[in-house]
Amino acid sequence: MVTETTALLLSRAHHGRVGLRTNLREHWNLKFAPPRPDVPGTPMVRLMTDPSDGFAAHADNSTERGSSLVELVIGTSIVTTILIALISAVTRQSRLRKVDEEVNLAMIACRNALEELRDMPFSSLASLHDSGFDIPGTNGGPHGLAPLANDDDGLPGHFAVVVDQSSSGEILYRVTLAVDWSGSAGKQHFELSTLVAERKA
Repeated sequence: MVTETTALLLSRAHHGRVGLRTNLREHWNLKFAPPRPDVPGTPMVRLMTDPSDGFAAHADNSTERGSSLVELVIGTSIVTTILIALISAVTRQSRLRKVDEEVNLAMIACRNALEELRDMPFSSLASLHDSGFDIPGTNGGPHGLAPLANDDDGLPGHFAVVVDQSSSGEILYRVTLAVDWSGSAGKQHFELSTLVAERKA
């Protein structure tokens, strides 16, 4: 009787250990087994076999952020350089246009002075030597051009009348009209010369 009871208990204990081992193995396989597409609901477990994977991903993100910052700095530098070049070109073009306008005013004033000079008596031409005249502005008003700081009479235009040729009582004058002014490009100069002889009746 004791022998049969002992054998029965050992048999139950053996089957219990086998069942427990079987349940543990099934639980392990269910939790860590690779996913099976033919069995829906099978859990997917990703094992990190290389501890450096997380650091590599973090390094990749840092590299991307660093590259983006470098690209932003380079792009900003390029745009700034282009803007500076455009502003310089526009400023230079505006200054050149202003210089052209000033030269045009000086040229028009000299031509008008020559026309008035031709209507003067020939004998009074010599008296114009070393005298000054004003340069009208674009609207015809006075002081279109500013004289130099050391100008004596405060007028940018000046006459120079000299004898070019003289023979048998006839005189040929060389009349030079010069304009010196302080403009947008600094000190500027323009002059126009012509020969004037006495008209015969």
